[in-house]
Amino acid sequence: YGGVRGGLRHILEEFKAQVVVTSPLSRSVQTAIVAFDQDLCPVIVNPALKELKKDYTFNGRFPQGKPGCSGIPLSSLRSAISRHPRASGAVIDTSLLEEEVWFDPHQTHQEQLDRLEAFTHWLANRPEDRIVVVSHGGVLRQLLRTELGHGQYVITELQKGKTKPKFVVVQFSSGVQPYVEN
Repeated sequence: YGGVRGGLRHILEEFKAQVVVTSPLSRSVQTAIVAFDQDLCPVIVNPALKELKKDYTFNGRFPQGKPGCSGIPLSSLRSAISRHPRASGAVIDTSLLEEEVWFDPHQTHQEQLDRLEAFTHWLANRPEDRIVVVSHGGVLRQLLRTELGHGQYVITELQKGKTKPKFVVVQFSSGVQPYVEN
């Protein structure tokens, strides 16, 4: 929880999340479990939030994807989750991961951007108003057009537009660089 004086715990408690949506990469799932261990809101693992890379294979050096970006098989993820249940007993939902090996290192950058676009529509159609997204720098930079460092946070409103939803930043921690253009 570095980056915010006193950590993010007080920010998260004040926010009162109704649902947490996290990347399936274990470091994000772990963050969601630790940060919301006492909360009753569900945690949903969404594959659209996996790390965003132009080339997961790094010019063929890692044909199956660079370790740390490729995630673990679904059965291993579910096993790890079952060994570390949340103190609140609240659900961690992995049902959006449809295959044992959910990571595709050959997915094009455009396909990754398209999945994020679909994610914003999925998010906009959620019934909850207070949603926390736990993901990675590239994903958050793309979604929010904001440069974030470790331990920083952004609170946004998701406005439903005529063609696509848009994130509007309403609050952010010190050091956050809003409105970064790609």
